[in-house]
Amino acid sequence: MSDHVARYREQSSVTAVHPYEAELDNLPRTVSELVDKVDGLIIHFETDKAALDEQILLKRRHEVDSRFASTMLHRIFSLDSSPLGEPRPVERRLLGTCRDTAVMLCSFMRHQGIPARVRFGFAHMLYQQANPLHNHAVVEYWNGNEWLLAESRMPYVRGSDTPFSPDDLPRAQFMVGAEAWRQLRNGERSAQTFSGHRLGEHPSAWLVRSFALYDLASLAGYEPLMWDQWGRHYNFCRPRRAFNDGELLDLLDQAITTDCRIDTQCEQLVERFRQVTGIADGTEIHSFSPVLGRYSIKA
Repeated sequence: MSDHVARYREQSSVTAVHPYEAELDNLPRTVSELVDKVDGLIIHFETDKAALDEQILLKRRHEVDSRFASTMLHRIFSLDSSPLGEPRPVERRLLGTCRDTAVMLCSFMRHQGIPARVRFGFAHMLYQQANPLHNHAVVEYWNGNEWLLAESRMPYVRGSDTPFSPDDLPRAQFMVGAEAWRQLRNGERSAQTFSGHRLGEHPSAWLVRSFALYDLASLAGYEPLMWDQWGRHYNFCRPRRAFNDGELLDLLDQAITTDCRIDTQCEQLVERFRQVTGIADGTEIHSFSPVLGRYSIKA
């Protein structure tokens, strides 16, 4: 295992689980089983809302801004003190997003010494080609020989047109942010296809750029919420404006030509990201939450 790969065994400030390390020790050791355990802890506040009482959604929607794995675990145990390996009834699962299930799975894997990183991008809903594309997050992990993708949400595994194991999501099913940017930049897809035609051209293109940057931030060691902005992303990249930031454009174009499964290429891209618009200790992050509204925190 190279030093570059080994770095992804370390918890980030987002995936760190202190003071709950002991509670993770008894979790299963296989990736597929870990996905199943995550499924019993977190439920999507939007796509799974039909399974939830409206009052739960109304009173507890703030849970989607938990951000940190430790915060999520605190809330999970406050809702149900059972061991993590025991699935909760849906009404006692944390309300979250695919980003949160991916962060939790990544955290569990890193706790076991498995190199893992959250990847941000786009996929067809439930991996059904007839469904529109939407923003999504999965986990990429090192199996000892290569980087594989893991789907952290069992409903996506069960609902796919093409059956797959949760520990081996076919790469053709998930498009990392840089690939979405490449397809948009080359005119292979219109911007609106990435938002399911729910947004206009500029906001849809902004969504693609944002998820390409979220993916780079995660590779660099900080897993953002899906409504965060910071640095040049916040100052020069606006949803309803034409994109004219040359440095960000160069960074995104470098991401297009980078294969992050190759150590040296990934390291070079991460270093460039840090120079242009990286997240470090003390970086001001502006969050535009669909629940809490706008607020700012320090990374």
